[in-house]
Amino acid sequence: MWESDNHVCYRHIYSGNEPSAWSSNFDESTLGKAYTVLIHKPSFLLVMSDTEVEHRSNQQILSEAKGDVLMFGLGINFINDRVLALPQVRSVTIVEKYTDIIANTPTRCRVVQADVLTDDLRRLGKFDYIWNDIEPIETRDFDYLLNPTGVYRIWNQRYGLRVVAHAP
Repeated sequence: MWESDNHVCYRHIYSGNEPSAWSSNFDESTLGKAYTVLIHKPSFLLVMSDTEVEHRSNQQILSEAKGDVLMFGLGINFINDRVLALPQVRSVTIVEKYTDIIANTPTRCRVVQADVLTDDLRRLGKFDYIWNDIEPIETRDFDYLLNPTGVYRIWNQRYGLRVVAHAP
C-alpha cells in the first residue's frame, strides 16, 4: 500500500506465526484473513491494524465521542473519519508524530504534526473528548486540554479502557 524509510503499510495475511509483540492485536483474528497493518520499520513495532481486536477496542469512542475530539495517532485512519462522521461530533483533531504517516494516510480530520510525548499541545485549544490509545503515554497528563465537561479516555492492551480524568 505504501512504504517510507520509517514505516510500511500493507495487507498482511494472518498465519498465527506473527511476532510475539503482535500477538495481542491478533488474539481474535481468523487464520488466512487479510488485515491492514502499519509497521514502524526500525523497531518492527505494529503501530495500527484493522484486526478484530482494534474493531472491539474502538467501539467506546464511537459511542461516547462528542463535540470537539482530540485523538492521538493517525495510523491507518481506521477510526478517525468514522468519529468525524458521528452527528454529535463537531470536529476531530489528530496529533501525529510522523510526517510519512501524514503524507500517506488520507483523512478528512484536522491533522497536527507533533509529538504527544514531548510537545506542549496547548496551542490546539480545548476538547470535549480525548481518546488516547498510544502507549506509553498513559502517564502524561492531558487534563489541561479538556473543556469543563470533557472526558479523557485511555485504552491500552494491558488495562483495557480507563477514564483517566473528567475536566477539572
